[in-house]
Amino acid sequence: MRITFGTTPRRILPPIKGTFPVFGIDYEIYRLFAAFIAIVALAGFFVFLHRTKLGTWMRAVRHDRDTAIAMGVPAQRVYVLTFGIGFALAALGGVVAAPITTVEFRTGVDLLPFCFMAVIIGGLGNLPGTAAAAVLLAVIEGIIQSFANPTVARISSLVLMSAVLLARPQGLFKGLTK
Repeated sequence: MRITFGTTPRRILPPIKGTFPVFGIDYEIYRLFAAFIAIVALAGFFVFLHRTKLGTWMRAVRHDRDTAIAMGVPAQRVYVLTFGIGFALAALGGVVAAPITTVEFRTGVDLLPFCFMAVIIGGLGNLPGTAAAAVLLAVIEGIIQSFANPTVARISSLVLMSAVLLARPQGLFKGLTK
C-alpha cells in the first residue's frame, strides 16, 4: 500500500454535506448517516445470526465445534463464510468511516485498542455485550474529549477496563451470553 499510494494521509470528502444542530453543537449530517449505517449493519447482523440457518450454524460451531460437526454442520465451510462476512463488515465500516477520518496505510491501527477494551468490558464471546460496551466507551471518550485531551479520554477508557477486570472479570454483560 505504501509503495502504491505513499505514506501521506489522504482525505475523502463526505458525500453528504451540511450540519445539524445537536444540543447547541453543529454536527455533520454525514456522521449521523454513518451512525445510522452502523446501527442498521449491526441490527442486520444480529437478525442474520438468530434467524438464518447459516447464522445458527455459525453460533453452533462457535459454541461446540465437535458437536456441530456430529450434527452435520460443515464447520470448515462455516469458518470460510464467517471470515468472508467479517471481511465484508470490516470493508463496509472502512468505506463509511473513510470520509470521517483520514485514509492511510495504518488506518485502523489506532482503533484496535478501543475494540479490545470493548470486548473485555462487554464480556468475551458476548456480541450484544461488546456492542453495548463499544457504545459506552464511545460516549465516555466523546464526553471527556470535549473538555480534555484525547489521550486523557483513552486513559479513562483503560481505567474503566481495569476496574471492570478487577470487579467483574467475566465482563459487565456476562449474563446475556447464551
